[in-house]
Amino acid sequence: MLDKNNQFFDSEKILSIAFETEFIRRSNYKIDPCLLLTSFIIVLAKGSYSLREWALKYSTFSETIISFQAIHKKLSIRCLSFLEGVVQYVLSNAIFHNTRYNHSIFDKFNRVIIEDSTCIKLCNALFESFSGNSNGIVKKTMSRIQFTFDLKGGQWLNGKLGTYKVTDNTFSTDIQNRVEKGDLVLRDLGYWNLSAFRYFVENEILFLSKLKVGTAIFKVDGGNLDIQKLLKSYDKQGVNQLDMQVLIGVLKVPVRIVGYKLDSLQAQKKLSASKKSRHKNQPLSKLAMYLTSWNIFITNIEAEGFELSKIIDIYKLRWYIEMLFKNWKSNFNFEKVVSASKGPDPLKPEIMMYLSLIFMGAFFQPSYNIFNEILLTKSKVILSPFKFATRFKEKIVEYLKHIILNINMTFIQNEVLKLQKYCCYEKRKDRKNMGQLIYNISP
Repeated sequence: MLDKNNQFFDSEKILSIAFETEFIRRSNYKIDPCLLLTSFIIVLAKGSYSLREWALKYSTFSETIISFQAIHKKLSIRCLSFLEGVVQYVLSNAIFHNTRYNHSIFDKFNRVIIEDSTCIKLCNALFESFSGNSNGIVKKTMSRIQFTFDLKGGQWLNGKLGTYKVTDNTFSTDIQNRVEKGDLVLRDLGYWNLSAFRYFVENEILFLSKLKVGTAIFKVDGGNLDIQKLLKSYDKQGVNQLDMQVLIGVLKVPVRIVGYKLDSLQAQKKLSASKKSRHKNQPLSKLAMYLTSWNIFITNIEAEGFELSKIIDIYKLRWYIEMLFKNWKSNFNFEKVVSASKGPDPLKPEIMMYLSLIFMGAFFQPSYNIFNEILLTKSKVILSPFKFATRFKEKIVEYLKHIILNINMTFIQNEVLKLQKYCCYEKRKDRKNMGQLIYNISP
């Protein structure tokens, strides 16, 4: 049994949130909100979620038998409000904030924020609420979930579930609610938005993005700049790098444009990928075809200390969130959890998304951070999130007791030895893995 002094949450704070949101209304409540969250964490960590397993785990911890129907009934609008409060609390007070042994290029920035989305298939009973794909005969209900991650702090910042039709671009200005002066935002083309870029510049928020083909580019004096003509002149001169101050778009946002010429093989791959991504009735323009021979970025990061090679290294780190998604889906069945509800209630997927975010933000990520920091400091090796997830699932109860509740140094020292031998990235001689890129460790 887990008593109030042996739970994985601050029970007083969780109860306070539960009463404030009316998730529980009476002092003699039947389902304890702390145990409800704890039992979910254990079930999710095992990677085999179901309501029956959740009810069984809760009953084991509380020594009070409850049915899976009782848990299902609790997953209501009041539960959503409760979980929103818990998410806000745990993500802003995540246990063991990590001081990370990061790449020196991070020193310039307060936080390094990556945004991306992932699509989850839901049951067709939710089609009217979430939309998706339909050919008139077959329907596929999909939701799009937006996530924000601070790479420098190793911390989840936000999760937001929406309909499939709410694209990344629609969500592109939402980040203004979370960024601060001195942050660095890494964006892909899906989030391209001139208004957002202008906001970043005006508020001293740094950003880095690929250049969207067809964007109007102007010289700093306001005159038109023909980027294709400029780059072709570079080709003739044998110049393979670009770095200059310009204004972009109708808003004439002041940015630094940087880029480099691809070799013939890289250019051909990029051209093939660009053609494949287009509809057959929308061929690439001549400008787009030509620009596949270059990789071009826009940023407001100053040139001093951040030459082209560093800009390239920084942008590569945006792929880290893809690794997190893959780990979340592969090891913890994130998709299965969010899509578990088979009824028409549109609240259920959002409730399950918040529960999963609590697990990742308050338990898995802090545990990963503390071991990774020890290994980096001690041996300059990097803990693989995928391999660590496997170990975390195997030792979930021990991890939560010894790390989340109190730091048991004997347990941690023994785990470090095992993790160093079995769960770290293997060093490559020919290229850097993602961990080496983040921590600036040579192959």
